[in-house]
Amino acid sequence: MSFGVVLATATLLAGGAARADDPPAAGEAPEAAAEEATDGAGQDEACDGDGLECSVATDAGTDGPEGESADAAADAGRAGAKIAIDPDAEPTATVVAEHETPSPDEPVGCGYDCRPSDGGSFELYGAGGYLALRDLKLYLSPGETEPDVLVDRALRIDGDGRYFGGGMRITAEGDHLRGGVDFDVFGFTGPELRHDALTPGFRATPRHLTGMNLMAFFGAGADYAPVHPYGEVWLGGQILALDVALEHDTFGALGSASYLALAAGFGPRVGILFELERDLHADLAAMGTIVGDAPRFGLTFGLAYFEGDRPDEDARCSGMACLE
Repeated sequence: MSFGVVLATATLLAGGAARADDPPAAGEAPEAAAEEATDGAGQDEACDGDGLECSVATDAGTDGPEGESADAAADAGRAGAKIAIDPDAEPTATVVAEHETPSPDEPVGCGYDCRPSDGGSFELYGAGGYLALRDLKLYLSPGETEPDVLVDRALRIDGDGRYFGGGMRITAEGDHLRGGVDFDVFGFTGPELRHDALTPGFRATPRHLTGMNLMAFFGAGADYAPVHPYGEVWLGGQILALDVALEHDTFGALGSASYLALAAGFGPRVGILFELERDLHADLAAMGTIVGDAPRFGLTFGLAYFEGDRPDEDARCSGMACLE
């Protein structure tokens, strides 16, 4: 009797537990099921606090529209988990293209940087070429005593020949423009002395002709790595110094006097700077005279020390583009 009571009680308990675990019947109201799902998703204590899917599902259950299924909440949780798990994922092609687009300030095309050179240079150079003297009037140098035989004889210097010398140049650069001053000294071979007739038996002979040029110049340059071509126009004055020796057929040398001649002119000069190092350049230039009393045509070659800012060599290719 008592065994039968125990068996019946156990059977009753097992049947009740099975009915509690079964899903809701088809006849149950959908509103009740949705309310049950919402209540379960909105309870933070139902999750352990460590699972992202649980957190996303909670948000989905709370903020989503009424009737959203549990599967949609689970999908949202998985998407959120993917983003959180891979924070260092490779950027998309769209992001990469955006970062690779050069800004307006970056070099384009071949990499030319339109920033001009800005600074200055000091140069020492050698010079040589052709010089033509065009009947320049001679003036007695200050402090000299002119021999009586040469007084009022209209002494002049004339002749063509070669000159050799050297000088220094100071140049300022900025915004592709350049300008400065140039000073050089030279020696000249082949001068001829012209004058009115002298007293019979006397001769005047020119000796030791030297010259000095002082010029101002202005022009423009361009930056090509590793060379810098430039063009200029110069305007300058020239001073020639000449010793005139006086001789007599019978008495020989009677002394000498120093004279000066003045000339002015202007003309073009073109050249190119070669970068030996960042601040050291070799300079080769050709110059000529368009108008002047002592036209010359020659070459200069020197070394220039540049102090200032030049665009990086790898960021230049067509300097004249910035002059247009």
